[in-house]
Amino acid sequence: MSLSSRFELLPRPPRSRLSLGSEETRAMLPDFVEAQQLRQFVERLFIYKLDVPGSYVQIKLGACIIALLVAVVSLISLRRVFLRSFWLFRLVKRPSGTLVVPNSVLIFSVVEGFFGILFITFQWLVCDFYQHKNMRPTNFCLWYLLLWIPLIFAPIWAAKGTYFALPSSLEPLDNPNQRWYLRPAFFNFLGLAVPTSLAISIFVPAIVANDFYRTAYHEQLSYLETYATATQLSQDMVQDAQRVWYDVLKAIRIVNITFILWTFWALCMCLSYSYVSWRLISAISNQLKASKDPMSSARQWQQEQEQQKQIGRAQSQTSNSISSAGASDSPGMLGNAPLPQPSSLQKLKVPVRSKKVRTPKDNFYFTEAEMENDTLSTSFFPPVRPSRFFHTDRMGDKRGGKDLEERMDEEVESGGHHHQQPQEQEQEQSPQSPRDVSFVSTSNPPTTKRSELRGAYIHLWIQFAAISPACFLFALAACSLGAGSYGLYEQPKGTDLNDMGVKFERLFICELIAKIWITCVFGTVTLTAIVVKTYEHAFVNLTIKVPVVGLAPTRKSNTFSPAVINPTGSSFFETRTRDDRTADNKGGRYALRKQDSDLVPLKEVAESPSSPTAGQPVFSTPSMLSSQSPRASKPSSPDIRAPAGGHVNESAARNQGGVWYRLWEP
Repeated sequence: MSLSSRFELLPRPPRSRLSLGSEETRAMLPDFVEAQQLRQFVERLFIYKLDVPGSYVQIKLGACIIALLVAVVSLISLRRVFLRSFWLFRLVKRPSGTLVVPNSVLIFSVVEGFFGILFITFQWLVCDFYQHKNMRPTNFCLWYLLLWIPLIFAPIWAAKGTYFALPSSLEPLDNPNQRWYLRPAFFNFLGLAVPTSLAISIFVPAIVANDFYRTAYHEQLSYLETYATATQLSQDMVQDAQRVWYDVLKAIRIVNITFILWTFWALCMCLSYSYVSWRLISAISNQLKASKDPMSSARQWQQEQEQQKQIGRAQSQTSNSISSAGASDSPGMLGNAPLPQPSSLQKLKVPVRSKKVRTPKDNFYFTEAEMENDTLSTSFFPPVRPSRFFHTDRMGDKRGGKDLEERMDEEVESGGHHHQQPQEQEQEQSPQSPRDVSFVSTSNPPTTKRSELRGAYIHLWIQFAAISPACFLFALAACSLGAGSYGLYEQPKGTDLNDMGVKFERLFICELIAKIWITCVFGTVTLTAIVVKTYEHAFVNLTIKVPVVGLAPTRKSNTFSPAVINPTGSSFFETRTRDDRTADNKGGRYALRKQDSDLVPLKEVAESPSSPTAGQPVFSTPSMLSSQSPRASKPSSPDIRAPAGGHVNESAARNQGGVWYRLWEP
């Protein structure tokens, strides 16, 4: 006999679009016979029985893996702090304002590390709620809905940093009449307002749902206490059980709607991140293709220059035509004709001059404004300040009878292939004139530059292949909860004591395990790529003990600015002045005077076996090597001496393909 025939039941909630299953069983109590069955059903409305095989084992294993990922995030942050290159946001000054650009790698790692800590806590609470039953799930809705909020900030800020990774996105606009939505203030507002508004849209319904859930949970505790000793079903006992169930359904309805909103936001973040990542990947891919054929790159630059000239001529013609029209339409000639409205004149925006064309040669120099203001130069990737380089004022500005800029033009046109000169031609070069220099400090500069670009290309592909699918899978998980939470909470299981409660239990545990493994798999791929990129220099230094000195020219003085660069490339440039090196020379480390900082190209020889620590960096001068090198013509100066307790010879260093090594031997 059914309960409806024995007792007068409360009316069920009306069926909604979120309801699932048969109408006969929807929000209807099963035909319980004993009071113990009804008490068990009411308890299972809050304390789920996770009957998926190995569910608790998978939860604990996932928590351990996520803890390891959090440790990896800590290692990444510690490495950056050790290198003094830890930054989450940087300020890019533009004529129309200051732009805040996030570090797409570090901001994603740090925020995801914070999410990992919250996720581990939630998994521990799930085990404590349902396995050990030591705690009460009072604020279950808050944990269940707000846990994923860090996943809003991480992809959005990473997408913004990836978008502005292209130098073209950071080019300052000279037009003072720039639209408001293109100004840095608007981008800064979007970078903070968009994730914050999305988080608020989740936080508000979560608070409301949690309030309904807490009310229903307190009613459940009161119900279990009131009917703890009941042996027979009664009218009040059955109706009170219905009230507890229907109050829970009010909270689950809001949870269901919130997960539908989560699905929409997750899909938007997936599409946004995919777009900006693909944009950067395509740009690097085009650069790699262009590096194979230098002539195609030159032709592309020539076409862009012609287009800029055509745009400038068209703008000049437009300006002249408007000026002539204004002169002919003067009030004296028009008579009583009406004058144009001031509002129409204000809307007319005519550029005064065309945008300055930037040649590829300009990318090899710092501008005078960048040198004076010490601002970030977007010609380098990542952007770097001029103060991060050493500046040598005594470097020769001629090379083989050609001006330095002419040599740099040949560098662009030939793609750096003139570095591969025969040995006989290298011997004929003057020791006082710098040899061909590349900005990638390796023995084969064009090849290494392209290999580093290919490494960044592969790294971006890994990030794209991990983050975008993870966002999509999280959107699918939220969609499953949005489609079935309320409907399955309305459907009871049965009257068996071992299989009681609502059908939402299985959906909850399956969705939780799916999110755990999504986090573990894609988080491992993403953070592994980041940690390899971060610690790559440390791995290389285990086998390569000779750091390379890169040479970067500046437009202002036509000199080269050497900076200590890791052989695999680094975003952190060591800043040391000549005064610092002179101070370090007190201990005999460097043989460099403050007033003499010239570099000497050393001949390609093997390391000296007699040197106890050959291969250590030093700054050497022509006078130090005049007695050792047959090519040095400058006489030895009496006030320049070798490091204390050591000597300098040509066998302690070598120069390959125009790459400059400065070495010392204690």
